Amino acid sequence: SPKIGWVNKIGAQTVFANLTRGHRAPQTTDLYRLRNGQTPDAIKAEQIDSFEIGMRGIIGQSTLPLSYEVAFYKMQKKHFHFRDSNSENVSNGKTGHEGIELDMQLRPTQNLTLNAQLSYGVHSYEFSHAPNGIVKGADIDTAPRQIGHVTAIWTPNDVSTLTLSWHHIGKYFTDERNSNDYPGHDVVDLTL
Repeated sequence: SPKIGWVNKIGAQTVFANLTRGHRAPQTTDLYRLRNGQTPDAIKAEQIDSFEIGMRGIIGQSTLPLSYEVAFYKMQKKHFHFRDSNSENVSNGKTGHEGIELDMQLRPTQNLTLNAQLSYGVHSYEFSHAPNGIVKGADIDTAPRQIGHVTAIWTPNDVSTLTLSWHHIGKYFTDERNSNDYPGHDVVDLTL
């Protein structure tokens, strides 16, 4: 599983890139839960190739800095092994993944910290599988395109903390055919 990376620092900013190949051997449970007509020799190690490029750093004054990291990624996975909705093992699936991730932290005052983690990604099937209606290019079920988390932490003194958080999960499909969807949800919580 090789990995090659590049990092270049420009002042307070750092540019980086990674090229990686990863593997996952079939699990014992995958090999022993085969259905009639399925053989273990059809199951290969999953392989994922990924490319990532991004930047991280600090912007602003040292007393009120904005720290950030932004990364763009593209991944392709093959020999993806999963159980379909007909309870059959699919042993040669292919998927594609591409998107952007952003992580930021800002301290506008000594007592207030703002954090945000935001992600937008397209996760799609890169093969067709007729028994379940999987069509190449369709979204992977249960894979939302948007995920976000924003938090405000206020510490008025050394013993008190007030945290307000917003969590967002975007719309996603609930089946392989992309015929049913879940609209997503938002959760806000306050912790003392």
